[in-house]
Amino acid sequence: MRRLIVGVVVFTGVWTAVRAGVSVSDPASEVVRIRARLTTPARRADLSLRTGTVVSARSTVMSGSAVAGTFDPQACHVENASTRELEVDCQWLVTNLPSDGLVEWSVSVEPASQSVIEIYNTNDDRRPRLVDRVTEHGDEVSFNSPVSFLRDGGPLPIGSVGVPRVLAFYYPWYLHSTWTDDPLLKDRSPSRYSTDQQPEVNAEFAEARRAGLDGLVMSYLGVNRPMRLAVAAARETGLSVSTLIETDASREGGHKRNPIDPNIMQGWIADVVDMYGSDAAFFKVDGRPVIFVYAAQLISPATWRTIMTNIRASGRNPLIMAEGTDAAWLDALDGEFLYAPVSMSNDDLAKFDLTQSLRVRTHHLLPRASSGARRIWAATVSPGYDDRMIPTRLNPLFRDRADGAYYDAQWNAAIAARPDWVMITSWNEWYENTQIETSELYGDMYVRRTAAWARYYRCEMNPPQSAAKLDRPCGDSPADGLPR
Repeated sequence: MRRLIVGVVVFTGVWTAVRAGVSVSDPASEVVRIRARLTTPARRADLSLRTGTVVSARSTVMSGSAVAGTFDPQACHVENASTRELEVDCQWLVTNLPSDGLVEWSVSVEPASQSVIEIYNTNDDRRPRLVDRVTEHGDEVSFNSPVSFLRDGGPLPIGSVGVPRVLAFYYPWYLHSTWTDDPLLKDRSPSRYSTDQQPEVNAEFAEARRAGLDGLVMSYLGVNRPMRLAVAAARETGLSVSTLIETDASREGGHKRNPIDPNIMQGWIADVVDMYGSDAAFFKVDGRPVIFVYAAQLISPATWRTIMTNIRASGRNPLIMAEGTDAAWLDALDGEFLYAPVSMSNDDLAKFDLTQSLRVRTHHLLPRASSGARRIWAATVSPGYDDRMIPTRLNPLFRDRADGAYYDAQWNAAIAARPDWVMITSWNEWYENTQIETSELYGDMYVRRTAAWARYYRCEMNPPQSAAKLDRPCGDSPADGLPR
């Protein structure tokens, strides 16, 4: 399951502290909401915030005609499609503001024009408070606003989605013959199990529980026998189970030449809810069955809104976790994750995790979000990656496990970003060599390391009242205490 890796946005202040080994509080706990209204007849205008870190942003044209309204990490850009005056709202969620002093703003317009900029504190979005108003003629405008006025009424509480979870992706296509007949395998399971045999699936789930997992998320293409076996195994072992719906397979007849059919996706979601969602072993949050969707961005946000409107109109209310990195999908869906961030360097992954975690966990605080429900961010960790033996991979990828050090770095990056959940890629994707279950090459090293990291993650997210009750305090990284 080769996954697309995206670019990253740098949160400089937070990342510098993490890299230096400094303990940092959750930057999402310091978020404030700011609105800037820009009125100008210029053809193009850029409004930039020079202080703090922009977590999320969106723009709204209030009057006039704009051909573009976009954000980069710190700036709102707009292009005027007419010769008339344009009025646009640029709305930010911002963290890392200083405790006092001034916030710096800059405006660039083309051509030089008369511009009016109003800055509002919208921590109480029912009662916006005007902080600053500047009227200038020119092509470059800079000014400062008192940071205390913008922080007043903040920070905004982001809320919680409950206890932290550790889940791993699980694949149901291994038979007894796979281990002896398939030349594409670099490593093998010593047990030579079959995912088509209930006792052996039960044994897989039991080992996953020994690895400290809360549940397994099974690849799903509309075939239900493997899911029935997985649900039964989850009941037997006390684990949870969920589905990873493969969006790319939701085509008529399953043929790649056919376009993705939203009706197939909608039908699969309905089937999962109806057949498994009420089972006590199925993974739920506040009673809502949780369904993961791979490559959700293959379906447009507008189409997802239609799918979810239809699903909920039918009385079903699943929680949909989308594989993707674009905020546009969060208006329709409930959370995001990235399947395999193994193309990134360790430094880039840490920056990426911080960026995504802040953006997703604060999305509901943006004005005009489709719902006020808190979105969920799941960080992904992987022990390594190697798909060089798969002949259809035109650009094979290799990420060395480095005797467990790569896995440790991924966990450290994930925990620093304070994710709601941690996803492991994978429990048993042997063809891409991301498996953490017991193997001939690694024994149970990754089972033991996963159990230690899962425990450390839960402790860091919800530290106990007395660390003396623990055999290992939260502050001791598993990377320092486990043999390779």
